[in-house]
Amino acid sequence: MNEPSSPKDLIKFVRHEIQQRGDRSSYMAIKKRCLELFTSSYFEKNKELVSRLLESREILQNPTTDLSDTKFSPGCIVCENVIIRGRVVIGPGTIVQPCTKFIATGSGAIIIGADNIFEEQCLVVNDTDEDMVIGTMNLFEVGCEIRASSVGDRNRFGVRSTLGWGSVLNDDGLVVALQEVGEETTMENHFLMTPMENRAVDRGDSVALHRQHMLDYLTALRSPSSRTCLLNFHKIHRMQKE
Repeated sequence: MNEPSSPKDLIKFVRHEIQQRGDRSSYMAIKKRCLELFTSSYFEKNKELVSRLLESREILQNPTTDLSDTKFSPGCIVCENVIIRGRVVIGPGTIVQPCTKFIATGSGAIIIGADNIFEEQCLVVNDTDEDMVIGTMNLFEVGCEIRASSVGDRNRFGVRSTLGWGSVLNDDGLVVALQEVGEETTMENHFLMTPMENRAVDRGDSVALHRQHMLDYLTALRSPSSRTCLLNFHKIHRMQKE
């Protein structure tokens, strides 16, 4: 019997088993599958990891808010029906729109920097023991799923794009709608991901436009005089004064 060379390999295997089995996932089913491939001593040594990943799946299926480990920084705005669980830091000036979920089920935190925007129905998950760090002025459009290890600054992620487990994304990039960044993929500065290409490009003009777009968007969401101000349409879960 072979054994994974590192806990990361076992985590990847168990995640895929849970994903394939869907509602049929259970501790005994995963244990049986593991024992078909690995030694019983190896499974016993890592069984808590299996339990934690299954628990993470249950939390994602029926998420509830627990703010005991959450930090809200000055100037952030979080809508009322946002779900937060685990160690989560919402950075200064960051805005979180309705029905977004931040779920940290391992000992690692989700640490979000300043002036980010999370549009409706985004999902941010960290089920590892390492912190997930998200930088500044990133735009996550409707329905994004983020399981990356880290995200840099001034990136834009299109509608329902996906950042896979362990992926690392640097600065000033663009992932267009519906595109998926694979597990443990590293995207360099100025990365561009479209259905036709995945590479670093000269995006100098686009970087300046992104910054201005973010400043305008943040102002529109915050200013009571704006017709798109969140306060005019949504109950606010938390709004920290600067």
